Amino acid sequence: MHSCRVTPSGSCVSPADPARARRVAGALLAVAALAACVPRVKPLVGAERPREPLPRLELPPHAQRIVFRWRVQESELEIRGDGAARVAPPDSARLDLFVGGGLGGGAAWVVGDSLCLGPAPEALRRALPPPTFLWAALGRFVIPPGRDTLVARGDSGITVEIGPSPRWRAELRGGRIVRLERVDGEKLVDRLERRPDGALAYLHAPSRRQLVLEVQRVDSVAPFDAAIWDR
Repeated sequence: MHSCRVTPSGSCVSPADPARARRVAGALLAVAALAACVPRVKPLVGAERPREPLPRLELPPHAQRIVFRWRVQESELEIRGDGAARVAPPDSARLDLFVGGGLGGGAAWVVGDSLCLGPAPEALRRALPPPTFLWAALGRFVIPPGRDTLVARGDSGITVEIGPSPRWRAELRGGRIVRLERVDGEKLVDRLERRPDGALAYLHAPSRRQLVLEVQRVDSVAPFDAAIWDR
């Protein structure tokens, strides 16, 4: 009867199988390295209880069509393409994404806090952020305050922290969101930030998956035909 060694993951590795042992050890080291790379979020400096209601950033009162370029990077994989968002107040949007080189595409619908995906390549399905981050990218910020809400004020805007679980941190400047983070304990889970060049970058910290949106054009348009909401 052969003895075996139980790894921290619960796997049983036989001493007679050194190749498998090396593979398991390598996988554990990779997981440990990935966990160590997850950024930590520092405490909010100069924060205090809010003295007035938090800002609510809503969609414009008219329909919009937003044209953008996008790219997704995860590990060694990178894909890119074009896209368009059709946005209708108060809380509905349809996103159409097309992979460069005619390699397919897909659509997603966001209504309130719900995200529905149509048929699409797996890379596209993994690329889309959760609804709260999609809305933040489109200019909508309606996270309700929690019992641990704090506000830090600066010269050019405010930073709001809403908790306790999940804990959100949003930096608002000039009437728009420039950064939104979701935090678990002290570890970053997700981040959306507006770069100096205007591009929007979403990061899923545990997987290091990143989506970048470069807005090309924002048009005010007539109300959309009801057929665009069909799935």
